Amino acid sequence: MIIVNKVMLSGKLAAEAESITGSTGSVIAKFTLAAPVGYGEHQHIANFEIKAFKKNAETILQYGKKGKEILVDGSLDVESWSYSGKDYHKLTILANNVSFGTADRTEQAPTAPKTASKPAATARPKVAARPTQQVEEPQEDSGNSQTNTNSVSDDLDDSIPF
Repeated sequence: MIIVNKVMLSGKLAAEAESITGSTGSVIAKFTLAAPVGYGEHQHIANFEIKAFKKNAETILQYGKKGKEILVDGSLDVESWSYSGKDYHKLTILANNVSFGTADRTEQAPTAPKTASKPAATARPKVAARPTQQVEEPQEDSGNSQTNTNSVSDDLDDSIPF
Protein backbone atom coordinates (compact mmCIF):
# COMPACT_ATOMS: atom_id res chain seq x y z
CA MET A 1 0.00 0.00 0.00
CA ILE A 2 1.23 3.49 -0.86
CA ILE A 3 0.91 6.14 1.83
CA VAL A 4 0.76 9.76 0.66
CA ASN A 5 1.14 12.82 2.87
CA LYS A 6 0.53 15.72 0.48
CA VAL A 7 -1.22 19.07 0.97
CA MET A 8 -1.83 21.88 -1.52
CA LEU A 9 -3.45 25.07 -0.28
CA SER A 10 -4.23 28.34 -1.94
CA GLY A 11 -5.26 31.40 0.03
CA LYS A 12 -4.07 34.67 1.51
CA LEU A 13 -1.57 35.43 4.23
CA ALA A 14 -3.58 36.23 7.35
CA ALA A 15 -0.71 38.17 8.95
CA GLU A 16 2.98 38.93 8.54
CA ALA A 17 5.19 35.84 8.83
CA GLU A 18 7.08 35.26 12.08
CA SER A 19 10.80 34.49 11.90
CA ILE A 20 12.06 31.66 14.11
CA THR A 21 15.62 30.39 14.41
CA GLY A 22 15.88 26.60 14.46
CA SER A 23 18.11 24.56 16.75
CA THR A 24 20.77 24.37 14.00
CA GLY A 25 20.60 28.14 13.38
CA SER A 26 18.48 27.83 10.23
CA VAL A 27 15.70 30.30 9.46
CA ILE A 28 12.10 29.12 9.84
CA ALA A 29 9.11 31.18 8.75
CA LYS A 30 5.87 30.53 10.64
CA PHE A 31 2.75 32.00 9.06
CA THR A 32 -1.01 31.59 8.81
CA LEU A 33 -2.80 30.98 5.52
CA ALA A 34 -6.48 31.92 5.31
CA ALA A 35 -8.33 29.75 2.78
CA PRO A 36 -12.01 29.23 1.96
CA VAL A 37 -13.50 25.91 3.07
CA GLY A 38 -16.89 24.49 2.12
CA TYR A 39 -19.25 25.71 -0.55
CA GLY A 40 -22.28 27.92 -1.03
CA GLU A 41 -23.85 29.21 2.19
CA HIS A 42 -21.68 26.75 4.17
CA GLN A 43 -18.43 28.36 3.03
CA HIS A 44 -16.19 29.90 5.67
CA ILE A 45 -12.54 30.90 6.06
CA ALA A 46 -10.19 28.47 7.83
CA ASN A 47 -6.75 29.42 9.11
CA PHE A 48 -3.90 26.97 8.56
CA GLU A 49 -0.57 27.25 10.39
CA ILE A 50 2.36 26.70 8.05
CA LYS A 51 6.11 26.44 8.58
CA ALA A 52 8.59 27.07 5.77
CA PHE A 53 12.31 26.37 5.86
CA LYS A 54 15.49 27.59 4.14
CA LYS A 55 14.87 29.46 0.85
CA ASN A 56 11.08 29.24 1.20
CA ALA A 57 11.35 30.85 4.64
CA GLU A 58 13.56 33.64 3.34
CA THR A 59 11.16 34.32 0.46
CA ILE A 60 8.10 34.44 2.72
CA LEU A 61 9.82 36.71 5.23
CA GLN A 62 11.00 39.08 2.50
CA TYR A 63 7.99 39.27 0.17
CA GLY A 64 5.04 37.93 2.15
CA LYS A 65 2.69 40.69 3.24
CA LYS A 66 -0.71 40.39 4.89
CA GLY A 67 -3.36 39.71 2.23
CA LYS A 68 -0.87 38.45 -0.38
CA GLU A 69 -2.14 35.47 -2.39
CA ILE A 70 -0.01 32.38 -1.91
CA LEU A 71 0.11 28.73 -2.98
CA VAL A 72 1.64 26.18 -0.60
CA ASP A 73 2.65 22.64 -1.47
CA GLY A 74 3.66 20.59 1.55
CA SER A 75 2.87 17.83 4.02
CA LEU A 76 0.99 17.46 7.29
CA ASP A 77 2.74 17.29 10.64
CA VAL A 78 1.41 16.88 14.18
CA GLU A 79 3.09 18.82 16.96
CA SER A 80 2.61 17.38 20.46
CA TRP A 81 3.37 18.79 23.90
CA SER A 82 2.28 18.51 27.52
CA TYR A 83 1.22 21.35 29.79
CA SER A 84 -0.07 21.03 33.35
CA GLY A 85 -0.43 17.29 32.97
CA LYS A 86 -2.50 17.51 29.77
CA ASP A 87 -1.36 16.39 26.34
CA TYR A 88 -1.94 18.76 23.43
CA HIS A 89 -1.70 18.20 19.70
CA LYS A 90 -1.71 20.67 16.82
CA LEU A 91 -1.84 20.00 13.10
CA THR A 92 0.59 22.08 11.03
CA ILE A 93 1.69 22.11 7.41
CA LEU A 94 5.37 21.86 6.50
CA ALA A 95 5.88 23.77 3.25
CA ASN A 96 7.97 22.09 0.55
CA ASN A 97 7.28 24.75 -2.07
CA VAL A 98 5.79 28.23 -1.75
CA SER A 99 4.78 30.52 -4.60
CA PHE A 100 2.95 33.81 -4.73
CA GLY A 101 -0.27 34.26 -6.66
CA THR A 102 -1.40 37.09 -8.88
CA ALA A 103 -0.93 40.75 -8.06
CA ASP A 104 -2.77 42.13 -5.05
CA ARG A 105 -6.29 43.32 -5.78
CA THR A 106 -5.40 46.74 -4.39
CA GLU A 107 -2.73 47.27 -7.06
CA GLN A 108 -3.99 48.57 -10.38
CA ALA A 109 -2.64 46.76 -13.41
CA PRO A 110 -1.62 49.01 -16.32
CA THR A 111 -4.23 49.20 -19.05
CA ALA A 112 -3.64 49.53 -22.78
CA PRO A 113 -4.71 52.74 -24.55
CA LYS A 114 -8.12 52.39 -26.18
CA THR A 115 -6.88 53.76 -29.51
CA ALA A 116 -4.06 51.26 -29.90
CA SER A 117 -4.27 49.19 -33.05
CA LYS A 118 -1.88 46.49 -31.80
CA PRO A 119 -2.33 44.43 -28.65
CA ALA A 120 -0.46 45.72 -25.63
CA ALA A 121 2.95 44.19 -24.93
CA THR A 122 1.65 42.81 -21.63
CA ALA A 123 -1.32 41.07 -23.22
CA ARG A 124 -1.29 37.28 -23.31
CA PRO A 125 -0.82 35.72 -26.72
CA LYS A 126 -3.85 34.04 -28.19
CA VAL A 127 -3.80 30.29 -27.93
CA ALA A 128 -5.34 28.15 -30.62
CA ALA A 129 -8.38 26.24 -29.47
CA ARG A 130 -7.99 22.53 -28.98
CA PRO A 131 -9.48 20.46 -31.76
CA THR A 132 -12.57 18.66 -30.67
CA GLN A 133 -12.37 14.92 -30.54
CA GLN A 134 -15.08 13.13 -32.48
CA VAL A 135 -16.28 9.83 -31.17
CA GLU A 136 -18.19 7.46 -33.39
CA GLU A 137 -21.22 5.87 -31.85
CA PRO A 138 -21.53 2.10 -32.16
CA GLN A 139 -23.73 0.97 -34.98
CA GLU A 140 -26.72 -1.18 -34.18
CA ASP A 141 -26.65 -4.72 -35.49
CA SER A 142 -29.64 -5.27 -37.76
CA GLY A 143 -29.25 -9.07 -37.72
CA ASN A 144 -30.36 -11.53 -35.10
CA SER A 145 -26.84 -12.18 -33.80
CA GLN A 146 -26.36 -11.67 -30.09
CA THR A 147 -23.68 -9.29 -28.86
CA ASN A 148 -21.39 -10.21 -26.00
CA THR A 149 -21.75 -7.47 -23.36
CA ASN A 150 -19.00 -8.99 -21.23
CA SER A 151 -16.29 -8.56 -23.88
CA VAL A 152 -15.45 -5.01 -22.72
CA SER A 153 -15.08 -6.01 -19.08
CA ASP A 154 -13.09 -9.12 -20.08
CA ASP A 155 -10.66 -6.93 -22.06
CA LEU A 156 -10.25 -4.60 -19.06
CA ASP A 157 -9.56 -7.48 -16.68
CA ASP A 158 -6.76 -8.72 -18.94
CA SER A 159 -4.97 -5.34 -18.90
CA ILE A 160 -4.83 -5.01 -15.10
CA PRO A 161 -1.40 -6.15 -13.85
CA PHE A 162 -2.55 -7.36 -10.40
